[in-house]
Amino acid sequence: MITHSSDYLYSIDLDSLDNKKIFKEILEAEKCLIKLFGGPFYGETDDYDVYGNFASSQFENYNTFQFPLNETSKLYKELVNNITPFLNENYNYTLQCWFNVFKKGQNIEWHHHWEEPGSEVWHGFYCVNVGDSFTEYKIPDVEGIIKVPSKEGRLVFGKSEGDLHRSSPWNNPKEPRVTIAFDVIPYKNIKLEEFDEYIGRSFIPFK
Repeated sequence: MITHSSDYLYSIDLDSLDNKKIFKEILEAEKCLIKLFGGPFYGETDDYDVYGNFASSQFENYNTFQFPLNETSKLYKELVNNITPFLNENYNYTLQCWFNVFKKGQNIEWHHHWEEPGSEVWHGFYCVNVGDSFTEYKIPDVEGIIKVPSKEGRLVFGKSEGDLHRSSPWNNPKEPRVTIAFDVIPYKNIKLEEFDEYIGRSFIPFK
């Protein structure tokens, strides 16, 4: 395990998954999203605001683990095994998971997932096909920018309490940069009386 910022941001290099198979499965899933939600033809680089790519811009409309993707589904167990030890044992958690498919020139710009300190939310991503790209973080009360190098099989995860992060622009014209991103959220943060804000999102249990 690598600690990028003490008590906040970590990464683990996994060797249990076949990333070439996951890469193919995610590109097939992207085709489904394009068919369902009206996305671009392969190779187009439309502007998707802060999201940077079509699959990310639709993150509220699907969950990666609801696709029948054989190798990709194995990642769920790795997330549970590696992230659970960091979670507050007093809470039950839910998982939102989507994937990023960046074509040449695309990246996701500075953004946050959950703003509130003490939210007990965690977020991160798994590197499927990433070349020499990297992700930068601005963490509350930490001076400067933390650069996390990408690597196939690397699981990056950390707290979501107001940090900002972005990915480097993708420069490979032959194949896209693919990562699988996620939020691990306590059920207490998704209140029924406020659930209209979350209707349409595909949460699944995190066990």
